[in-house]
Amino acid sequence: MDTVNEGVPADRSAALALGIGSAAMVITMSMHPSGPETLAHASHGRGVALARGVHALAMAAVPVLAFGFARLGVRLRGSGALSGLALAAQLTALVAVLFAGAMSGLVATAVVERMASAGVDANSTGVLQPLLWYTALLNQAFAAIYVVGSGAAMIGWSVVLWRAAVRHSAVRHSAVRHSAGAASDGLLRSIAVLGVVTGGGLVVARLGFVGHLDVRIFGLIVAAQALWQGLLAWRLWRR
Repeated sequence: MDTVNEGVPADRSAALALGIGSAAMVITMSMHPSGPETLAHASHGRGVALARGVHALAMAAVPVLAFGFARLGVRLRGSGALSGLALAAQLTALVAVLFAGAMSGLVATAVVERMASAGVDANSTGVLQPLLWYTALLNQAFAAIYVVGSGAAMIGWSVVLWRAAVRHSAVRHSAVRHSAGAASDGLLRSIAVLGVVTGGGLVVARLGFVGHLDVRIFGLIVAAQALWQGLLAWRLWRR
């Protein structure tokens, strides 16, 4: 596929994957219980069931997003090494968030269930409580890798998209002007600018001054990513 002459070709399978995966992540964070909420309802299982359900949805979204970004990489394979690096960073980030979801949705919930069945208080310092703390530390580590990796990938994708729009615009202007093509190039540039700003903000924020990624902060991160991915999906859907 010649991305120099064709810009970014439409790919509806990639668009659907990115759109569905992004929506699933937003739904996950909108319903995500906090740690204290899960512990408070552990005795009757409601908090544990909700935690498992939302994290199962997030983990199911990971391969869907991976497919979408892999398809995007195929469409941009004529853009040089940067698209490959962006894909590598994206897949690394997705693996990290998969593990983060497993820590919270599978491991932590199992520990909470053990604590509830043993009649252990959530604030006790017995054997199970340190396991819960350790699981939380692993979750934070994987979440941090996800934020930095996905932010870096967003920057890489955006630079490639900008270059594709500029090259396509140059080819188009050297031939015949098309208003639809101009609008498409403009949308692609807007997506690229948003991606660089958002991705750069995520990397700087996490490495610079954001420490603990609680549910609220991570939800904002997911919402920002979903906005960019949604716009990209819309562009990929158009023919």
